[in-house]
Amino acid sequence: MLRREESGWAPYRSTDPNASLGLLHGAGNELVATNFGYVGVGVHFASDGTPVQFTATTVDSRAAWMTSDGQAWVAGRKDGNWPATMLHWNGTRSSSTSISGDPGFAMFATSPLDVWAAGTDGNVFRFDDTRWNDVSYQAEYAMVPAGFWRDAGGAIHLAGSNAHHPFARWNGVSWDATDAPAPVKYASSLWPAGDDDFWLIGEVSQGPQQWRVYHVHGGHIEDAPMPDIYRWSGRVFGVGSDAWLYGGPGGLTFHRTFKTQ
Repeated sequence: MLRREESGWAPYRSTDPNASLGLLHGAGNELVATNFGYVGVGVHFASDGTPVQFTATTVDSRAAWMTSDGQAWVAGRKDGNWPATMLHWNGTRSSSTSISGDPGFAMFATSPLDVWAAGTDGNVFRFDDTRWNDVSYQAEYAMVPAGFWRDAGGAIHLAGSNAHHPFARWNGVSWDATDAPAPVKYASSLWPAGDDDFWLIGEVSQGPQQWRVYHVHGGHIEDAPMPDIYRWSGRVFGVGSDAWLYGGPGGLTFHRTFKTQ
């Protein structure tokens, strides 16, 4: 694993040379990574780069989030007789909780007391510092989640595909379907960069099939065509006015700078 620092790219390595790390999130100088394997292997990298490895029965882990205080959550998908699992790293040790349903596609946290996870079939779960609560999204068709973000007013939003509406807003009790804020009918990848600031890959709602990358921030929308090599399978990460797209053949990554408004 490589990390971009002021002096350049710095290597990070787990204690197990056979671990296949494929999922990453960080906060400040701390990182958490896990694999996509049948039994999840997690690695916590402290601010000094020291790795601490932990394992749990997180099946096919595809969602992880680390909060600013160094706590991390990893969601594993349900597979056969294996239950879906929420793995929590509190900065010192890990613990796990079984979940009824799939939470393993997207995670987001506003704080360690407010953690969100979503998976297939409209499954959405929220952690309130005591337990994981089922707050599934009952849409016309079950949404496949792309990610969460928080608006300037503090409300939580969810984006995804398959449902009649690509977005939903949490009203405190349930989800309200919406079409704003980007002109897409499907959302395949979302990265929250801050309150009222997120990056999105989506299929345009009008005209022939076309996928674009959007930067939605402060009421502004910037967009650009997706490179053909990524099609709908690309993933997006963005900060400031810079976007990175990855998921192309052979790990190809594409960088684009948007005009900041």
